[in-house]
Amino acid sequence: MSVNITVRKRAKAACEYAKQLNPALSTWFQNKPTKARSYAGKVLLTLKTVPSLGATKSGEVAVPAVQDLLLSSETVDDGICKLKQSSSNRDLAASFPALTYEIPHTGKVNVALVFLEWGDLKGTEADYKYWLEQASMFEDFYYMVSEGKLDIEIHQQKQWFEVGPTYVDYKMSQAEDGGSYRSKDIMQKNGDAFIAASDAGTDFSGMDAIIFAIPRAKEVFETGPHAFGHNKQNGLRTQEGTIYDWMSAGTWAIDNPGQPSWVYYVHEFGHSLGLVDFRDTKQSGQIIGEKYAVNPMGGYEIMDNQGGPTRTMTAWVRWVQGWLNDSQVLCVDSTEITTNYYKISRLNEVGGANKAVVIKTSSTKAIVIESRRWDSKFDVPVVNSKDGVVIYTVDSTKGHSEGPLRLVSPRDITRYLSEPNTYPDWRTLDAVFYEGDSITVQGVTVTVESLSSSGDIVKISN
Repeated sequence: MSVNITVRKRAKAACEYAKQLNPALSTWFQNKPTKARSYAGKVLLTLKTVPSLGATKSGEVAVPAVQDLLLSSETVDDGICKLKQSSSNRDLAASFPALTYEIPHTGKVNVALVFLEWGDLKGTEADYKYWLEQASMFEDFYYMVSEGKLDIEIHQQKQWFEVGPTYVDYKMSQAEDGGSYRSKDIMQKNGDAFIAASDAGTDFSGMDAIIFAIPRAKEVFETGPHAFGHNKQNGLRTQEGTIYDWMSAGTWAIDNPGQPSWVYYVHEFGHSLGLVDFRDTKQSGQIIGEKYAVNPMGGYEIMDNQGGPTRTMTAWVRWVQGWLNDSQVLCVDSTEITTNYYKISRLNEVGGANKAVVIKTSSTKAIVIESRRWDSKFDVPVVNSKDGVVIYTVDSTKGHSEGPLRLVSPRDITRYLSEPNTYPDWRTLDAVFYEGDSITVQGVTVTVESLSSSGDIVKISN
């Protein structure tokens, strides 16, 4: 029996490694020309078992499992799969290159956590502990998705600053919470008042962003005000300098355990990092009840829908941001696929070897394959298994709120699964691939061969 596998090693080294896996193997190689810049040839390695070894009781020859023959890629040609964003909306990034404004993508980011209260709405010890917990989860999430490359450090002091006699004067509806020019005046008025109350007692030196925490007993903000450095619309002038990135979670997050405040922080801070909303707002209202049309990534990407059952960022987003190294992404040109096997590690596993397979299908399109597991720290309890492989397409001609990423499914993705712990919608996209599931997308067939704690095996063929 022989098995063909594609590797990113020099031919001689690939054969030597195969012999280390099983000394009984005979090997030969054939160099095939490729357009890739980072290596001279693509090695097609044929592994043959030697019949004289490994006979079983039945007389059959023991053949190594496919996963034992896999040789993982060591490098990625960044000229092949790093699709360049060509959408007319380029203020935020959905594809390469990443965009940097006030907040760096890597290194230390200092965030001031400032506690506000009013004469008729006082902060409590329980409020203080709640906001510290939410801020800690916010820190931990970005440490995880960035592979430790983004170090958010929360700075706070146990002091409540009184903004005014009544919170009613500062109430904000969802329409007034930021994100549009319609809200800029009330955002600026309230933001300036928050700084006026806290500036004398807070050292904003070196702070990159501000989180304002409020008492939870009454509704002050419906969803929560947020401002970003990419448009510099509502900068807050402190004694130490102007800070453009700031936010405060409102009742929408406070009162819903399915979408706690840290999830709101993560999503809005993603925009501070230059990330797009992955939903497709052009579909809003056109297809009533069609969740997949408006949220093509559903709850599988926190920059699409932060109210889903799984809270993470896709491998594509992590790669664009520079959080995944090129060596952690297996890049494949669809024109060179025969039948190849790839092993991918769990997406949320910090330091995992191969986090995704990216298959370039054209100059503007790609298919991404990644391994998902339910995460007890960040995800909500689920009734439908989220342990498997997730596959989605990338269209670099689309940008902010244009649906640049789109899930695919081995089943009818519009026949929604019910997840009672999600907010604000119980509907969840049926998009997880389990063992044996297969799909053909853009001429490429992907089959999930096996799922295991050591890594998931996928077969890719034309």
